[in-house]
Amino acid sequence: MAEDILTQRELKRILRYDKETGLFIRKKATCNSVNIGDIAGGVKSNGYVYISVKGKEYSAHRLAFLYVFGVFA
Repeated sequence: MAEDILTQRELKRILRYDKETGLFIRKKATCNSVNIGDIAGGVKSNGYVYISVKGKEYSAHRLAFLYVFGVFA
């Protein structure tokens, strides 16, 4: 199931991360309701931002770590 694991390379192909603002911006339209340039994610009731990537939901802070360091924290 290695193809199910999100890699830094795949993440960077789909999203751009702005270290200054902490925002992820869509680089690829992945469905009809998502456009290139959209801010990715939304805040859940627990206060954390979650982003859907390849059909799976990830917390934004974990994606930021993967984006910068290449591994999940």
